[in-house]
Amino acid sequence: FLLDAAAQVLARHPEYSVVILGEGPEEPSLRDQASRLGIERSVRFLGFQPQHIVREWMQRAQIFVLPSVEEGQGVVLLEALASGTPVVGSDVDGIAEVITPAVGRLFPVGDSAALAERVLEVIEDEALRQQLAAAARRRAETAYDWDRLALEYITLYGQVS
Repeated sequence: FLLDAAAQVLARHPEYSVVILGEGPEEPSLRDQASRLGIERSVRFLGFQPQHIVREWMQRAQIFVLPSVEEGQGVVLLEALASGTPVVGSDVDGIAEVITPAVGRLFPVGDSAALAERVLEVIEDEALRQQLAAAARRRAETAYDWDRLALEYITLYGQVS
């Protein structure tokens, strides 16, 4: 459904491209789908990349899409927030706990039309995109500060023992 949504977005904004980082067994079918949708020139499959390259792509991106079907709160989501990239993610446990309306947008799992709407909302509104980017960075810095989290765990363990 990611590429179906991408086709809808690219129909209105052909100046954009989709970059897919990582690799897996779905790649050949995704390449075929991009070709069938006529967007193969706008979709780049970069495969596995070292972490510093992933960070660079996130920092350059206008938007980060996490179209997980059942994934919870992955490190990649926190990295996107920390890079100040607005996030559009599936409304699944874990992701929905992190992505509030202040820092990004959610869409129902598998709903390519809703995903396209959320992406268009973010890319077509520069002020919103900047607001979401700043809020994402703040959320990563405050809610996921490792020193603070470690102190909370130590306090919790102290209360339990």
